[in-house]
Amino acid sequence: MNITITRESVGPADDILAPHKKILRNIQKRSAHSVIEEIRDNYLPQNVQGGSTWIIERGNQPIAVIAFPSREIVFLEGTEIDSESLELDKDLRATCAGSITPTSWLEENIDKSKRTEG
Repeated sequence: MNITITRESVGPADDILAPHKKILRNIQKRSAHSVIEEIRDNYLPQNVQGGSTWIIERGNQPIAVIAFPSREIVFLEGTEIDSESLELDKDLRATCAGSITPTSWLEENIDKSKRTEG
């Protein structure tokens, strides 16, 4: 099974390569955690001035928050969103939340009971 991840541009120079789509192939034998790590390590821009926080969504549902330069991943829990049981059957989207910390984004957007460090 393959899924597609897309993201927005983070600056004018980044627009040159738009649209930012990547196909992740043969993910059926991989954990959701390893797929999110691949997105962090090989897809998201890691050199945004002042750092960046990315929200990874499956459909319209946030599933993880990734921060740079710390490379921290926070998974969101819930039915089908837990990092161990997540079924990646829908394409993913990465949205930059700016230089806000993952904790700040989570406090503003997600109930504490729905997050786990990953």
